[in-house]
Amino acid sequence: MKCRSSVFYSLYKTGFLRALTNRASGGVRYCILAYHGISRKPLSLFTSAPLFESHLRFFARWGVVTSMDEIAGYLRGERVLEGPNLRFVLTFDDGYANVVQNAAPLLRKHRQRGIVYLNPGLIEKTTIPWYFEITGTERPARENRRSLAEAGFGDYKVSGQAEGDAWPMRLIDDIIAKVPPEGFEPWWKETSARFNPPTGEISVEGGIATWEQLGTAGDVLNFGSHTYSHCILGLCRDEKYMRDQVVRSKAAIEVRLGVKCPHFAYPRGRETDYNGRTQQVLAAAGHETAVTTQSGLVAAGVNCWKIPRFCIGETPVYELAARISGVMGQWDGNVSKLRGLIRR
Repeated sequence: MKCRSSVFYSLYKTGFLRALTNRASGGVRYCILAYHGISRKPLSLFTSAPLFESHLRFFARWGVVTSMDEIAGYLRGERVLEGPNLRFVLTFDDGYANVVQNAAPLLRKHRQRGIVYLNPGLIEKTTIPWYFEITGTERPARENRRSLAEAGFGDYKVSGQAEGDAWPMRLIDDIIAKVPPEGFEPWWKETSARFNPPTGEISVEGGIATWEQLGTAGDVLNFGSHTYSHCILGLCRDEKYMRDQVVRSKAAIEVRLGVKCPHFAYPRGRETDYNGRTQQVLAAAGHETAVTTQSGLVAAGVNCWKIPRFCIGETPVYELAARISGVMGQWDGNVSKLRGLIRR
Protein backbone atom coordinates (compact mmCIF):
# COMPACT_ATOMS: atom_id res chain seq x y z
CA MET A 1 0.00 0.00 0.00
CA LYS A 2 2.93 2.37 0.71
CA CYS A 3 4.28 1.82 -2.81
CA ARG A 4 0.83 2.45 -4.29
CA SER A 5 0.35 5.68 -2.34
CA SER A 6 3.88 6.88 -3.18
CA VAL A 7 3.27 6.37 -6.89
CA PHE A 8 -0.05 8.22 -6.80
CA TYR A 9 1.52 11.06 -4.80
CA SER A 10 4.38 11.43 -7.29
CA LEU A 11 2.05 11.39 -10.29
CA TYR A 12 -0.12 14.03 -8.63
CA LYS A 13 2.75 16.35 -7.68
CA THR A 14 4.28 16.21 -11.16
CA GLY A 15 0.96 17.22 -12.73
CA PHE A 16 0.64 13.96 -14.67
CA LEU A 17 -2.76 13.04 -13.20
CA ARG A 18 -4.23 16.43 -14.07
CA ALA A 19 -2.80 16.31 -17.61
CA LEU A 20 -4.22 12.81 -18.04
CA THR A 21 -7.65 13.91 -16.82
CA ASN A 22 -7.69 16.97 -19.09
CA ARG A 23 -6.59 14.95 -22.13
CA ALA A 24 -9.35 12.39 -21.56
CA SER A 25 -12.03 15.03 -21.10
CA GLY A 26 -13.88 15.15 -24.44
CA GLY A 27 -16.53 17.51 -23.08
CA VAL A 28 -18.25 18.22 -19.78
CA ARG A 29 -17.98 15.50 -17.14
CA TYR A 30 -19.18 15.50 -13.56
CA CYS A 31 -17.42 14.00 -10.57
CA ILE A 32 -19.82 13.41 -7.67
CA LEU A 33 -18.22 12.91 -4.26
CA ALA A 34 -20.10 10.89 -1.63
CA TYR A 35 -19.19 12.12 1.85
CA HIS A 36 -20.96 11.22 5.08
CA GLY A 37 -19.92 13.47 7.94
CA ILE A 38 -17.16 16.05 8.38
CA SER A 39 -15.62 15.39 11.78
CA ARG A 40 -13.14 17.42 13.79
CA LYS A 41 -10.53 14.66 13.48
CA PRO A 42 -10.24 11.37 11.51
CA LEU A 43 -13.02 8.94 12.38
CA SER A 44 -14.70 5.89 10.81
CA LEU A 45 -17.01 6.81 7.91
CA PHE A 46 -16.24 10.54 8.22
CA THR A 47 -13.74 12.96 6.68
CA SER A 48 -11.76 15.25 8.98
CA ALA A 49 -12.39 18.98 8.54
CA PRO A 50 -8.76 19.88 7.64
CA LEU A 51 -8.70 17.21 4.92
CA PHE A 52 -12.11 18.31 3.64
CA GLU A 53 -10.80 21.85 3.26
CA SER A 54 -7.87 20.53 1.21
CA HIS A 55 -10.46 18.81 -1.02
CA LEU A 56 -12.26 22.14 -1.52
CA ARG A 57 -9.02 23.80 -2.63
CA PHE A 58 -8.36 20.87 -4.99
CA PHE A 59 -11.82 21.19 -6.59
CA ALA A 60 -11.20 24.90 -7.27
CA ARG A 61 -7.83 24.14 -8.90
CA TRP A 62 -9.03 21.26 -11.09
CA GLY A 63 -12.49 22.48 -12.05
CA VAL A 64 -15.60 24.01 -10.52
CA VAL A 65 -18.19 22.92 -7.95
CA THR A 66 -21.76 22.78 -9.21
CA SER A 67 -25.08 21.14 -8.25
CA MET A 68 -27.31 18.12 -8.81
CA ASP A 69 -29.77 20.51 -10.46
CA GLU A 70 -27.21 21.15 -13.19
CA ILE A 71 -26.57 17.42 -13.62
CA ALA A 72 -30.31 16.76 -13.91
CA GLY A 73 -30.60 19.32 -16.69
CA TYR A 74 -27.47 18.01 -18.40
CA LEU A 75 -28.81 14.45 -18.46
CA ARG A 76 -32.06 15.76 -19.94
CA GLY A 77 -30.02 17.22 -22.79
CA GLU A 78 -30.14 20.84 -21.68
CA ARG A 79 -27.24 23.14 -22.43
CA VAL A 80 -24.99 23.87 -19.46
CA LEU A 81 -23.22 27.14 -18.68
CA GLU A 82 -19.74 27.76 -20.03
CA GLY A 83 -16.92 26.78 -17.70
CA PRO A 84 -14.39 24.05 -16.91
CA ASN A 85 -15.14 20.63 -18.38
CA LEU A 86 -14.51 18.90 -15.05
CA ARG A 87 -17.25 19.75 -12.56
CA PHE A 88 -17.63 18.52 -9.00
CA VAL A 89 -20.77 17.91 -6.93
CA LEU A 90 -20.41 17.43 -3.16
CA THR A 91 -22.95 15.12 -1.54
CA PHE A 92 -23.36 14.21 2.13
CA ASP A 93 -25.40 11.15 3.12
CA ASP A 94 -27.56 10.74 6.25
CA GLY A 95 -27.67 14.34 7.51
CA TYR A 96 -25.11 14.37 10.32
CA ALA A 97 -24.99 17.45 12.51
CA ASN A 98 -21.27 17.77 11.90
CA VAL A 99 -21.98 18.64 8.26
CA VAL A 100 -23.78 21.77 9.46
CA GLN A 101 -21.21 22.44 12.18
CA ASN A 102 -17.99 21.73 10.26
CA ALA A 103 -18.65 21.54 6.51
CA ALA A 104 -21.02 24.50 6.10
CA PRO A 105 -18.53 27.13 7.41
CA LEU A 106 -15.84 25.79 5.05
CA LEU A 107 -18.26 25.79 2.12
CA ARG A 108 -19.04 29.46 2.86
CA LYS A 109 -15.34 30.29 3.17
CA HIS A 110 -14.56 28.76 -0.24
CA ARG A 111 -17.83 29.89 -1.87
CA GLN A 112 -18.90 26.36 -2.69
CA ARG A 113 -21.99 24.31 -1.89
CA GLY A 114 -23.25 20.74 -1.53
CA ILE A 115 -26.35 18.62 -1.06
CA VAL A 116 -27.32 16.59 2.02
CA TYR A 117 -29.43 13.46 1.55
CA LEU A 118 -31.71 13.16 4.58
CA ASN A 119 -33.57 10.43 6.47
CA PRO A 120 -36.46 12.29 8.17
CA GLY A 121 -37.16 9.30 10.43
CA LEU A 122 -33.67 9.58 11.93
CA ILE A 123 -34.07 13.32 12.43
CA GLU A 124 -37.32 12.86 14.32
CA LYS A 125 -35.88 10.08 16.53
CA THR A 126 -32.94 12.29 17.57
CA THR A 127 -30.72 9.21 17.98
CA ILE A 128 -27.53 8.13 16.29
CA PRO A 129 -27.95 5.61 13.42
CA TRP A 130 -28.08 1.98 14.57
CA TYR A 131 -24.74 0.97 13.02
CA PHE A 132 -22.85 3.41 15.25
CA GLU A 133 -23.99 1.42 18.28
CA ILE A 134 -21.68 -1.37 17.08
CA THR A 135 -18.87 0.77 15.65
CA GLY A 136 -15.62 1.76 17.34
CA THR A 137 -13.14 0.52 19.91
CA GLU A 138 -15.00 1.56 23.08
CA ARG A 139 -16.18 -1.20 25.39
CA PRO A 140 -19.97 -0.87 24.77
CA ALA A 141 -19.51 -1.18 20.99
CA ARG A 142 -17.22 -4.20 21.38
CA GLU A 143 -19.71 -5.92 23.69
CA ASN A 144 -22.60 -5.13 21.35
CA ARG A 145 -20.74 -6.65 18.41
CA ARG A 146 -19.96 -9.79 20.39
CA SER A 147 -23.61 -10.13 21.36
CA LEU A 148 -24.70 -9.97 17.71
CA ALA A 149 -21.97 -12.40 16.67
CA GLU A 150 -23.16 -14.86 19.31
CA ALA A 151 -26.65 -14.53 17.80
CA GLY A 152 -25.24 -15.73 14.47
CA PHE A 153 -24.51 -12.48 12.62
CA GLY A 154 -21.28 -11.64 10.84
CA ASP A 155 -20.09 -15.17 10.07
CA TYR A 156 -17.16 -14.88 12.48
CA LYS A 157 -15.23 -18.09 13.22
CA VAL A 158 -15.49 -17.26 16.91
CA SER A 159 -17.68 -14.54 18.41
CA GLY A 160 -14.65 -12.91 20.03
CA GLN A 161 -13.40 -11.84 16.60
CA ALA A 162 -16.26 -9.37 16.40
CA GLU A 163 -14.87 -7.39 19.33
CA GLY A 164 -11.79 -6.36 17.35
CA ASP A 165 -13.76 -5.46 14.23
CA ALA A 166 -13.98 -1.70 14.87
CA TRP A 167 -15.74 -0.82 11.59
CA PRO A 168 -17.70 -4.08 11.18
CA MET A 169 -18.95 -3.97 7.60
CA ARG A 170 -19.24 -7.77 7.47
CA LEU A 171 -21.50 -7.64 10.53
CA ILE A 172 -23.55 -4.71 9.23
CA ASP A 173 -23.98 -6.31 5.79
CA ASP A 174 -25.00 -9.63 7.32
CA ILE A 175 -27.64 -7.97 9.48
CA ILE A 176 -29.00 -6.11 6.44
CA ALA A 177 -29.07 -9.37 4.46
CA LYS A 178 -30.88 -11.38 7.13
CA VAL A 179 -33.37 -8.87 8.55
CA PRO A 180 -35.99 -7.64 6.01
CA PRO A 181 -36.29 -3.83 5.76
CA GLU A 182 -40.01 -3.98 6.58
CA GLY A 183 -39.29 -5.49 10.00
CA PHE A 184 -35.95 -3.94 10.79
CA GLU A 185 -37.02 -1.15 13.15
CA PRO A 186 -38.95 -3.33 15.64
CA TRP A 187 -36.23 -6.01 15.42
CA TRP A 188 -33.47 -3.52 16.21
CA LYS A 189 -35.48 -1.92 19.00
CA GLU A 190 -35.87 -5.29 20.69
CA THR A 191 -32.30 -6.41 19.99
CA SER A 192 -30.59 -3.21 21.12
CA ALA A 193 -32.67 -2.89 24.30
CA ARG A 194 -30.04 -4.93 26.13
CA PHE A 195 -27.10 -2.96 24.69
CA ASN A 196 -25.08 -0.44 26.64
CA PRO A 197 -25.27 3.04 25.06
CA PRO A 198 -22.30 4.04 22.87
CA THR A 199 -19.55 6.22 24.30
CA GLY A 200 -16.60 8.18 22.95
CA GLU A 201 -16.17 10.31 19.86
CA ILE A 202 -18.59 8.34 17.70
CA SER A 203 -21.48 9.03 20.07
CA VAL A 204 -20.91 12.76 19.52
CA GLU A 205 -19.95 12.88 15.84
CA GLY A 206 -22.67 10.37 14.88
CA GLY A 207 -25.50 12.69 15.91
CA ILE A 208 -28.09 13.59 13.26
CA ALA A 209 -28.85 17.28 12.59
CA THR A 210 -32.20 18.71 13.66
CA TRP A 211 -34.53 20.40 11.21
CA GLU A 212 -33.62 23.72 12.81
CA GLN A 213 -29.88 23.13 12.31
CA LEU A 214 -30.40 22.15 8.69
CA GLY A 215 -32.42 25.30 8.11
CA THR A 216 -29.47 27.48 9.12
CA ALA A 217 -27.29 26.04 6.35
CA GLY A 218 -29.62 26.51 3.40
CA ASP A 219 -27.29 29.13 1.92
CA VAL A 220 -24.65 26.47 1.14
CA LEU A 221 -26.59 23.20 1.31
CA ASN A 222 -29.40 21.78 -0.80
CA PHE A 223 -31.43 18.84 0.51
CA GLY A 224 -32.37 15.53 -1.04
CA SER A 225 -33.96 12.28 0.14
CA HIS A 226 -32.26 9.12 1.43
CA THR A 227 -35.55 7.31 2.27
CA TYR A 228 -37.49 7.90 5.46
CA SER A 229 -35.52 5.55 7.72
CA HIS A 230 -32.42 4.60 5.68
CA CYS A 231 -34.26 1.71 4.07
CA ILE A 232 -32.45 -0.26 1.36
CA LEU A 233 -35.15 -0.17 -1.31
CA GLY A 234 -33.81 -2.97 -3.47
CA LEU A 235 -34.27 -5.44 -0.60
CA CYS A 236 -37.90 -4.51 0.06
CA ARG A 237 -40.45 -7.24 -0.58
CA ASP A 238 -43.47 -5.07 0.13
CA GLU A 239 -43.89 -2.46 -2.62
CA LYS A 240 -46.29 -0.40 -0.49
CA TYR A 241 -43.64 -0.15 2.23
CA MET A 242 -41.03 0.87 -0.36
CA ARG A 243 -43.32 3.54 -1.78
CA ASP A 244 -44.04 4.86 1.71
CA GLN A 245 -40.31 5.18 2.43
CA VAL A 246 -39.88 7.32 -0.69
CA VAL A 247 -43.04 9.42 -0.59
CA ARG A 248 -42.99 10.06 3.15
CA SER A 249 -39.36 11.18 3.10
CA LYS A 250 -39.77 13.59 0.19
CA ALA A 251 -42.89 15.12 1.71
CA ALA A 252 -41.29 15.62 5.14
CA ILE A 253 -38.24 17.37 3.66
CA GLU A 254 -40.35 19.70 1.53
CA VAL A 255 -42.67 20.62 4.40
CA ARG A 256 -40.07 20.98 7.16
CA LEU A 257 -37.45 22.83 5.12
CA GLY A 258 -39.71 24.62 2.64
CA VAL A 259 -37.72 23.46 -0.40
CA LYS A 260 -38.26 21.22 -3.40
CA CYS A 261 -36.72 17.75 -3.13
CA PRO A 262 -36.09 16.36 -6.65
CA HIS A 263 -32.92 14.40 -5.84
CA PHE A 264 -32.46 11.01 -4.18
CA ALA A 265 -29.58 8.85 -2.92
CA TYR A 266 -29.92 5.09 -2.48
CA PRO A 267 -28.91 3.93 1.02
CA ARG A 268 -25.75 1.85 0.67
CA GLY A 269 -26.09 2.30 -3.10
CA ARG A 270 -24.75 -1.03 -4.36
CA GLU A 271 -26.10 -2.64 -7.53
CA THR A 272 -28.32 -4.95 -5.46
CA ASP A 273 -29.88 -1.97 -3.66
CA TYR A 274 -31.89 -0.59 -6.59
CA ASN A 275 -33.73 -2.00 -9.59
CA GLY A 276 -36.50 -1.30 -12.08
CA ARG A 277 -39.16 -1.24 -9.36
CA THR A 278 -37.29 1.31 -7.27
CA GLN A 279 -36.80 3.55 -10.30
CA GLN A 280 -40.52 3.48 -11.07
CA VAL A 281 -41.37 4.40 -7.47
CA LEU A 282 -38.87 7.30 -7.48
CA ALA A 283 -40.16 8.66 -10.77
CA ALA A 284 -43.79 8.42 -9.63
CA ALA A 285 -42.91 10.33 -6.45
CA GLY A 286 -41.49 13.22 -8.49
CA HIS A 287 -37.76 12.63 -8.14
CA GLU A 288 -35.50 13.54 -11.07
CA THR A 289 -32.19 11.86 -10.17
CA ALA A 290 -30.88 9.04 -7.99
CA VAL A 291 -27.23 8.54 -7.05
CA THR A 292 -25.50 5.26 -6.22
CA THR A 293 -22.14 4.39 -4.67
CA GLN A 294 -20.82 2.82 -7.89
CA SER A 295 -17.62 4.66 -8.86
CA GLY A 296 -17.31 6.67 -12.05
CA LEU A 297 -17.64 10.04 -13.73
CA VAL A 298 -20.96 11.28 -15.10
CA ALA A 299 -21.08 11.94 -18.83
CA ALA A 300 -23.84 12.30 -21.41
CA GLY A 301 -26.03 9.21 -21.65
CA VAL A 302 -25.75 8.13 -18.01
CA ASN A 303 -29.02 6.76 -16.60
CA CYS A 304 -30.47 9.43 -14.28
CA TRP A 305 -31.56 6.66 -11.86
CA LYS A 306 -28.08 5.07 -11.68
CA ILE A 307 -25.73 8.04 -11.30
CA PRO A 308 -22.27 7.05 -10.02
CA ARG A 309 -20.37 8.66 -7.15
CA PHE A 310 -16.91 8.32 -5.65
CA CYS A 311 -17.14 7.34 -1.96
CA ILE A 312 -14.89 9.56 0.15
CA GLY A 313 -13.58 9.01 3.65
CA GLU A 314 -10.18 10.08 4.94
CA THR A 315 -8.99 10.20 1.33
CA PRO A 316 -5.86 12.27 0.58
CA VAL A 317 -6.06 14.67 -2.35
CA TYR A 318 -3.53 12.71 -4.41
CA GLU A 319 -5.61 9.51 -4.08
CA LEU A 320 -8.72 11.45 -5.04
CA ALA A 321 -6.88 12.67 -8.15
CA ALA A 322 -5.78 9.10 -8.95
CA ARG A 323 -9.39 7.89 -8.76
CA ILE A 324 -10.76 10.69 -10.95
CA SER A 325 -8.06 10.19 -13.59
CA GLY A 326 -8.68 6.44 -13.70
CA VAL A 327 -5.11 5.61 -12.70
CA MET A 328 -6.17 4.01 -9.42
CA GLY A 329 -8.64 1.71 -11.16
CA GLN A 330 -6.02 0.63 -13.69
CA TRP A 331 -3.43 0.06 -10.96
CA ASP A 332 -5.76 -2.02 -8.79
CA GLY A 333 -6.99 -4.01 -11.79
CA ASN A 334 -3.46 -4.89 -12.87
CA VAL A 335 -2.46 -5.85 -9.33
CA SER A 336 -5.50 -8.11 -9.08
CA LYS A 337 -4.58 -9.84 -12.37
CA LEU A 338 -1.00 -10.31 -11.18
CA ARG A 339 -2.15 -11.90 -7.92
CA GLY A 340 -4.39 -14.24 -9.91
CA LEU A 341 -1.43 -15.36 -12.03
CA ILE A 342 0.74 -15.91 -8.95
CA ARG A 343 -1.91 -18.15 -7.34
CA ARG A 344 -2.03 -20.47 -10.35
